[in-house]
Amino acid sequence: MQKRDRKRYSREFKLEAVRRTQITGKSVAEVARELELPVHHLYKWRAEVDRKKTEAFPGTGHSSPHEEL
Repeated sequence: MQKRDRKRYSREFKLEAVRRTQITGKSVAEVARELELPVHHLYKWRAEVDRKKTEAFPGTGHSSPHEEL
């Protein structure tokens, strides 16, 4: 059995995906299909934005060597 790499999405991507569900009038499923991501991710992201507002998706706190430059 192979270990699958998890796909990671940036904070900006998540916020834009959530924003699209809020302002376009499209369903969560439609936006998820357009962005090629599982619909449950988008529901989870929306819930986090609703709970934490601007503090949503703070990241892991780890910086890459490129970010330190």
